[in-house]
Amino acid sequence: MDMRTNIMSEIKTVNVQSLLEEHLRSSEHSWSIGISGAIGEFMYDENEEIELQVSEDEISVITERGAMSIKLGADIKCLAYEEMSSCTRSWSQSVVFCIPEEQAKLRSNDVLTDLGIDKKSVNALSRGKQLFDLGLDSEKLQFCIRTDNEEFLKILEKNCGRSIFDRDNPVTAAVLEYSPARVVISALGRIEIETRIPTTASETLSGPHTHLLPALLKAKRDAAVDLPSGYVEVLSLYPEHPAFDK
Repeated sequence: MDMRTNIMSEIKTVNVQSLLEEHLRSSEHSWSIGISGAIGEFMYDENEEIELQVSEDEISVITERGAMSIKLGADIKCLAYEEMSSCTRSWSQSVVFCIPEEQAKLRSNDVLTDLGIDKKSVNALSRGKQLFDLGLDSEKLQFCIRTDNEEFLKILEKNCGRSIFDRDNPVTAAVLEYSPARVVISALGRIEIETRIPTTASETLSGPHTHLLPALLKAKRDAAVDLPSGYVEVLSLYPEHPAFDK
């Protein structure tokens, strides 16, 4: 048996907007945007205050610890699947949202790049802060940081055009020190994380958080499921699980 995926089905009849809105209204589910080695995860707690906004072309949710927005109207296909999980000794379940490969392409940067003022921030309070692409060299994902700290901005601006993986690049240490907001962007939406960055690799905070793992990035692993021909995964939903919580 293929241990990665043992059940997969295309959700053909569901209204995508209704699916997104229903699950965003519940604290029992979580979401992610990412690629192998670089991912942003969004979730909130049961008693956490949220602001949900729905329009004809976008749905978004904002909390004190993060935010997420999803564009509507695209040619979105949904795939539900289950796979064996060594972490829980049971199974995991997910819904992936895919769009045509050409629509999924973003500007790819392989060095730290100043993207200017973040005018598209989901949280209006952060519009006006500076956005920097860390340069992961992906056409599917921009993994960014956002800040208005003047001292941190000087370090970032001085080292634009360099790889953040250079051993002598001071940006890596500065990111851990200043713990800026992380903004993970795909062609379908974005996740913004305001929680602090853990100081050790083994620590994972509850709530919205990111993972950036250079070894997995270098391996460039494919998606865990077989996607429809010509489509690319740009968003994932992890529905409430009957055996354990998120």
